[in-house]
Amino acid sequence: MEKKLVLKAVEYIKADYNDFEIRNSLLEEGAVEDEVDDILQEANAILEEEQVQTNSKKYKIFFILFILLFVSSFYYFLFFLPVKIESPSIFYSLLGSILICLFGILSFAYFGSWSKDKLRKSGGINLKFDILLFLMAFPVLIMYFIVNSVFENVAEDMLKKNKVEVVGTVMAYAVTKKTISGRITDIRIGVEFNTLEGERIIADKKVLSYELNQIYEGQEVNVIYSKTNPHNNDVLF
Repeated sequence: MEKKLVLKAVEYIKADYNDFEIRNSLLEEGAVEDEVDDILQEANAILEEEQVQTNSKKYKIFFILFILLFVSSFYYFLFFLPVKIESPSIFYSLLGSILICLFGILSFAYFGSWSKDKLRKSGGINLKFDILLFLMAFPVLIMYFIVNSVFENVAEDMLKKNKVEVVGTVMAYAVTKKTISGRITDIRIGVEFNTLEGERIIADKKVLSYELNQIYEGQEVNVIYSKTNPHNNDVLF
């Protein structure tokens, strides 16, 4: 009889009955007043164990998912994408560093969390968004420089490996930065060239201020570009 009442109490708790309703319902089912507290205690123990079993399965799935996402993002942003675009990218470097660190931290947080003994002692995982952001800040900064350097190095290596040399023409130069005193600190020139396939490309090249005196509009200069991505190029002086 008591086991049946315990199971009834479990049903009432799951149905979100309040404490008064549960007690009255148990008394109507034939429970003795003195036994109600014991019945509720056993019912809560059953529910806690069910939660342990559920969380154990759920956390194991989360861990596997986050590990797969971590490995996938690590491979994508450090090996696949740099070769694909052959170009430094602030956006992809930042996005990649955020995703790699996010999935890495979540994988670490859920590692071993499916242990039923741990769940019975400490309960489930309670991740807080602000703490997660705090934990990610420094790793994201470090990872950004790593990912960005990979993009730059791969672009340079692909340019050396697949380079094609052609002649381009200086179009114009533009001052993009000045100091407070007005001294020119950043000069970029535009060089137009055609690939062997006839595609017109405009290369952007940063030069030093003293080099500007040796450059004029219409000047022919050598340009190298990657045959797999003509926008990965360099102007030679």
